[in-house]
Amino acid sequence: MQMDINKLLADHYSKEELDRICIPPKPKLESLVDLIAKAKKAKTGK
Repeated sequence: MQMDINKLLADHYSKEELDRICIPPKPKLESLVDLIAKAKKAKTGK
């Protein structure tokens, strides 16, 4: 038995959701820098 994966995904997810799923993740260093920046903003209240 074979499944048409593209049809399955298209039937269950919108184009926007599929586009978001296919975006590669950020590098870990970039994610850490972003988290540190957010924590500093939260601490200073800006």
